Amino acid sequence: GLFIGLRKQRQDKQQLVVQNALISEQSEQLKSIDLAKSRFFANVSHELRTPLTLLTSPIKTLLKENQLTEKQTQLLRMAERSGQQLGQLINDILDLRKLEMGKMTVSAEPTELRAYFQTCFAQFESLAEQKQIDNTLVLDIPDGTVADLDREKCRQILFNLLSNAFKFTPAGGKIEARIQLSEQQLQISVTDSGSGIHPDDLPHVFDRYFQSKRPDKPVEGGTGIGLALCREYVQLLGGSINVESTPGHGAV
Repeated sequence: GLFIGLRKQRQDKQQLVVQNALISEQSEQLKSIDLAKSRFFANVSHELRTPLTLLTSPIKTLLKENQLTEKQTQLLRMAERSGQQLGQLINDILDLRKLEMGKMTVSAEPTELRAYFQTCFAQFESLAEQKQIDNTLVLDIPDGTVADLDREKCRQILFNLLSNAFKFTPAGGKIEARIQLSEQQLQISVTDSGSGIHPDDLPHVFDRYFQSKRPDKPVEGGTGIGLALCREYVQLLGGSINVESTPGHGAV
C-alpha cells in the first residue's frame, strides 16, 4: 500500500509539472497574441490618420466659409463630429500602445479647474440634445481654484466616461457628471440612468477589449478600449477608478 501510494504521488507530481509547463506556455502565447493585436491596431491607426485628415480638413474649410444652406451646414457638422469621434478612437489606440511600451508621460500644467471642465463638458451639449438626454454638470470646486493638471489625459478620461454613459442611456434618461475637490484630491463621477451592468461583468469593464458575453445582452458594438484607457490614465496619474451598478438602474 505504501509503495502504491508513493508511486501515485510521484505520478501526480509529474502530471502537475507537465500542467504547469503547459499553462506557462499558453500564458506566453496569450501575451504574444495580445502584443501582436495591439501592434496591429497601432499600425492600422497610423495608416488611418492621413485619409481621416484629408476628409475632415475640407469639411472644416467649407464650414468656415459659411456659404451653405442650413441643411448643408447641419449635415457637414454631423460629418465633422463623426470624424472627431474616429480621430479620438485612433488616438486612444495609439495611447494604449504607448502605455504598453512605457513611453507615456504626465504633462501637468497650471489649470483653472472650473473653466476647464465646463469647456470639456460643453462638447456633449449637441449630443444630449440630439438624443434627448438630460445632461448636467455639477462642479463642487471653489471659483478660481488652480491645479497642476494633465489637461489632455483628464479630458480623455471625462470624454470616455461620458461617451460610455451616452451609449447606454436611452432617450429621456439622465446623465450627471459631478466633479469635486475632497482633501486636495480631484474626484470625477459620471452617473447615468441607463440599463446598468450585470454583476458578472462588473469586474471586467475596465479590461482591454472586454465585451459582455451574456446571452440576454444585445450587441452594443464598441471596441472595449475607452474604459480600459480611463483606468490606465488614472493609474498613471496616481489615482484609482471603480464602478457601481445595479442592472436596470444605471451605473456610476
